[in-house]
Amino acid sequence: MRQVLPALVLLILAIGLALPLATAFVVMWRAEEIADGRAYCIQVPAGPFDYRAATSLGDLLGYRLRARRDTRGEFSGFHAVLFVENSAAANSQWGHSAFLRHNWSYARMRFVPIVGQGHVALGDRPVCAPAPRYVRSLLVP
Repeated sequence: MRQVLPALVLLILAIGLALPLATAFVVMWRAEEIADGRAYCIQVPAGPFDYRAATSLGDLLGYRLRARRDTRGEFSGFHAVLFVENSAAANSQWGHSAFLRHNWSYARMRFVPIVGQGHVALGDRPVCAPAPRYVRSLLVP
């Protein structure tokens, strides 16, 4: 039993470190996939109904991408939000938002479109600065 315990502890630590890091790389891969060369950025929760720009790989770790709960215990935001430039808006006078918004879904392990008004406090414009290959800026200190 004494020989098994250290190995079990190491296994738990390895999984505890690997899963959040794996989530970060899946988030980055899925963001690049959806953006398909267009400018984009990722916002992460900063508090109830508040978001900030993801500025490092650490911001995308699995244990950090957590929707907050309000005083009633209901979710008051998204785990993460992807803003992608909307090509249709550039070719239109009106009727199209300049950005497409997507919510990170752990259930689907991908970003899903926010349909309709979505989250009122989120707004139509990101607080982060969209750029092609945005996630690369998160990898460089």
